[in-house]
Formats: sequence, C-alpha cells, structure tokens
Amino acid sequence: MDRTPADDYTLMDVRQPVEYESEHIPGAKLIPLPDLGDRLTEIDTDKPAIVYCAIGGRSRIASQMLAGKGFKVVYNLSGGIKAWRSGKAVGQEDLGLDLFSGSGFEIFFY
Repeated sequence: MDRTPADDYTLMDVRQPVEYESEHIPGAKLIPLPDLGDRLTEIDTDKPAIVYCAIGGRSRIASQMLAGKGFKVVYNLSGGIKAWRSGKAVGQEDLGLDLFSGSGFEIFFY
C-alpha cells in the first residue's frame, strides 16, 4: 500500500459502523459484511481490493465473495486491524469532508 497510489486500489473495512468509528485504516471504505452483496456496484472490479475486519474472519468471507463476483485481485488483510501496525483514524467515513469544496480545498490555520 505504501508503494501504490491510493486511487489504484480499494481499501475496504467490512466491520460494523461502531467498530469503524472507534478505529480504522485511513482511506478505508466502510461496507459492513451484511451489506456487501447489495453494494458491489460501489467497488471497481478492475482495481485490487484489500479487505479487512477485526481479526480476519469476516474479511476472509468478504474476499471469497468478491473473488466469486469477478474481482480480479483480492487481498485479505491477515490479522485484520488488530494486526495493523501503522496509523489509524477514528470517526465516521465522511468526517472532515466538509473541509473540501468544489474541485479544490481550503486549508485552515489556527
């Protein structure tokens, strides 16, 4: 992930919203496992998908589902977010997006 631009893959969190809000990998798209079947159109099948959950069980199921639906490259993050040793974010998926407007964005200094 460090060597690939974020737009070149989909990072997907398949946990529940309350789990996501307490901690998640920055840039992850929240699609809870029970909703995945109904939200497949939100994910680009041509981009590699990196899927994670808490420890790997739900993401293994999600990875198998994606592979069965034609996704070309799917990775299950082994050990889930519990094994993630890099930075984590907190809050809702759209938190902070109100800072962006139009095609550019504003930077605020305090």
